[in-house]
Amino acid sequence: MSEHGEWTEGPAGQRVTYHYRLVRQVPLSGARRHWVTFVEVWIYDRQPELRYHNSWVTDLAVPTRSG
Repeated sequence: MSEHGEWTEGPAGQRVTYHYRLVRQVPLSGARRHWVTFVEVWIYDRQPELRYHNSWVTDLAVPTRSG
């Protein structure tokens, strides 16, 4: 199950909106020996036009924005 969220930062003329998705406990391989968290982020300007998109996996703890 994935977690989704978004938040906005900056003054009205330069506002940027961030969207993210986290998927926890994803097996890194078919052997299922190592588990990771998949992270994906999108950044939109005020138009809203996509300015940045990236995704990665990590074995570090990833808290949600609120906690």
